[in-house]
Amino acid sequence: MKATRRTFGSLALASLPLLAHDDEQEPPISRTAMINGMALPFAVAGYLMGERALKNLDLTRCHADLDVAHHCPAASDLAMVIDGLQASTGASLGKGNLRRVDSKDVFSVVRNRRTGKEVKFALLDGFVKKHAKLSPQDSYAAGLKVAGTSDAEVFRVL
Repeated sequence: MKATRRTFGSLALASLPLLAHDDEQEPPISRTAMINGMALPFAVAGYLMGERALKNLDLTRCHADLDVAHHCPAASDLAMVIDGLQASTGASLGKGNLRRVDSKDVFSVVRNRRTGKEVKFALLDGFVKKHAKLSPQDSYAAGLKVAGTSDAEVFRVL
């Protein structure tokens, strides 16, 4: 079996679980870790939202018609949702189709610019309470669990 783990100089990233892109992990973990640095619960939740939005809007990852906005307070762990949205949708700041909007309310909107159709998401209160203020070790383990969780346990479509 060919090794697919990335290396940086002589440091094998396999020794740093989910701290960088890992080709052997499922996309919610691998792609989120590549953007966020780790696959933490709120970032993985954003990934799941983005996947759902692409299905609902019948768009593919990195599609030119995507527009993604995440609304949240600036100094909040909930801002990590945008990292997951970026990882799943392929939207980016550089392309001008990804942004964070300062808001006391927390929700995400993924829109098809061509059709105007959009999908709006909010994390479930129970999910937020369960994952707020976790230690780094617990956050790492929680991120793994979230990747295998059903959408209905993480967010609702508004």
